Amino acid sequence: ASSYGLPIMASQVKFAVIGDAFVDISVGPLDVLPSPGADIEVETVSQGPGGSALNTAWHLAAQGVPATLHAAVGQDRMAQVLTAALKNESKVTDPAKSLAVLKYQATATCVAMHGPRVDRTFVSTYGAAKTATLNQLLPGGNADALDATHVHIGGFYVCRGVHGGLAACVKRLKSRGIKVSMDPNFDATGE
Repeated sequence: ASSYGLPIMASQVKFAVIGDAFVDISVGPLDVLPSPGADIEVETVSQGPGGSALNTAWHLAAQGVPATLHAAVGQDRMAQVLTAALKNESKVTDPAKSLAVLKYQATATCVAMHGPRVDRTFVSTYGAAKTATLNQLLPGGNADALDATHVHIGGFYVCRGVHGGLAACVKRLKSRGIKVSMDPNFDATGE
């Protein structure tokens, strides 16, 4: 129920999620980070879909809320991993139509190392997530083409290519009565 005591009908809500899509590679558990040149055996190395926008779309869709993901991938093996997971494991609406494929960029990938006595440490390439523009992520480059009642922007700091047109896009969406939310995530540059 909503805060007003009225039931929330998932069929009334349609999300378009704009932002980052990553392949996450998780390594651990580690007791210590390896020293340069060392090789440490770990229990598990796994890979899966990730990124703020992708996770949001994935989980909304899993709850029965129609959600499209407007993100970018490269033309590489990691894009194949990511698109296969979206197609075969998620309920995200038709990702083959909503993902932009950038010919000369790598698919965003993050290696996370973790353990009980180790702060999580990340090594990432932002690739296509960093360089894609709103013109590449939106259908026809146009916010008016989004079929949604709510637009969520995820991974803002990673998606630097969308910064230039984002304010105008949000203004246009709000003028159409579309709700807009944003999860800026973390500014890895510390700015």
